[in-house]
Amino acid sequence: MRGSAYRAGSITAGCSAARRLPAGHEPGLAVADDLSRWQDLGADVRGVFVGLGEHGDVTARVNALGHPGCHYDGGRSCTGGRWHGRIRTWSACPDGGRLTETALAPAGGGRPRVYVQIRQRGDGDATGRVLRSLRVT
Repeated sequence: MRGSAYRAGSITAGCSAARRLPAGHEPGLAVADDLSRWQDLGADVRGVFVGLGEHGDVTARVNALGHPGCHYDGGRSCTGGRWHGRIRTWSACPDGGRLTETALAPAGGGRPRVYVQIRQRGDGDATGRVLRSLRVT
């Protein structure tokens, strides 16, 4: 990334809107090269947002998301390691990049439920590497 920034704290109305999930007060962390433009899929921004979904069904909320202007490539299961869940992918977004959104639960069941959004560009796909390295404490 061209110089990273980060934001940690509760997901408030503004941050939730940026992540396209309902507002609430759940912990989250974003690491991106331009956080001020994160919610604009036309802006050349790369990074990762991870938020805890302490209330409700994170998978249903992620399955309901859409991104006008991006091509939906479909969804797939995520299994193995610490997490299982659902990964949904979009390509040809207005910024020329890719977007993945993932709803995760611990492989052994229970909490925390986690939402991960990754914005990336180029031929490689960092989604698997990011999800395999994810630790929530």
